[in-house]
Amino acid sequence: MLEKEIQREIDELNALFQEQPGLDAERNEVCLSRNELTPYPLSSALQVKYWWVTYDYPQELRRLMAIPDADKTVEQKILQSLKYARLPLQALSPVSLCLGTGKGPGTLATAFGMELDPNASNSPVGHLTADEILDMGMPDPRKAGILPEIFEFIEAVKSLTPDCVKIGVPDTQGPYNLAHMMMGDEIFYLPADDPEKMDAVMTRITDFYLAFHQELRAAIGEKRYPLGPNARCRLRLCSCNLISMDMYLEHVCKHDQWLAEFFGEIGVHPCGGRHVFLEAIRHIPNIGFIEAVPFDQSPVPCITADEAMEEIGDRPIRLEMSRKATLETVRDMALSDFAITRRHPTFTFYYDVDGMTLEQARELRVWMIDQWTAQGLGR
Repeated sequence: MLEKEIQREIDELNALFQEQPGLDAERNEVCLSRNELTPYPLSSALQVKYWWVTYDYPQELRRLMAIPDADKTVEQKILQSLKYARLPLQALSPVSLCLGTGKGPGTLATAFGMELDPNASNSPVGHLTADEILDMGMPDPRKAGILPEIFEFIEAVKSLTPDCVKIGVPDTQGPYNLAHMMMGDEIFYLPADDPEKMDAVMTRITDFYLAFHQELRAAIGEKRYPLGPNARCRLRLCSCNLISMDMYLEHVCKHDQWLAEFFGEIGVHPCGGRHVFLEAIRHIPNIGFIEAVPFDQSPVPCITADEAMEEIGDRPIRLEMSRKATLETVRDMALSDFAITRRHPTFTFYYDVDGMTLEQARELRVWMIDQWTAQGLGR
């Protein structure tokens, strides 16, 4: 019975993509990879930090979400993922037939024996010392922690869905984020206390990161592997905002460079910091995607859109911007961004609009699509 429901969800989405190709995130990704304009403007026009509660969750999705993960069948997990993936359509935002894997930021930390706190976005509980990380040896990239669940889910998706359904890469953070997550404040002192041990810890984590991604890509297969550098490897540099540029270049950068060379093309999340953005764009090769996301409570200065665009220059790097807006200012901001997009097709933009309702988000998206088409930007 659930297998028929799963197929119906897939068929309905594929039919929608045929009718309204601008809602197909995969097609948009193909356009961006060719430096072409997308059919619709790539803007959610919906406050990201409230999207969990803003969307209207269908009753069937609520029922599936109420079942504890440990009690769900694999068919229920797949059906829930498909229904969940459709939610942004309520605001006329693009979606993709791609099912997520993993359990958030702490996914890889479980391979080092750490438990996750579901009440803290599945971040690890407690900390490990550098010696503990090194003494345990290299974790098995298929069998350690919760990783077997990921590979079992991949096989189930491949057996129960057609090849048009992609399989997403879990949140694997980045080597320094993982080190900070697992070690806490010790990671800040280790470079001065024992630089050789610091390098050994970072190398161990990076080697495991690469080994896991090798196994993951082989398990997913090329037909199911998601499109775009940000979907395949999103290197998160959040914790690098807490260290100096000199410390990053001396103790962290080479490990990020190894990842970039391994993947061939990556996405980077600098987490707002201006110096982190500049470190990445100047020293990490093969960047295909990077964010410039200013945060109100950032501990460091944030990069601006103009600075980011100037730093990228003519390189074929997709820049994604997110900025605060109000219902009174967001339309003027969008028109200004459309002008930039005309010159740089891979410039994408999102707005954090305080107090926006779902109905207002839909109205704004309709206006944006109409303006996009009227200016001859749509395809």
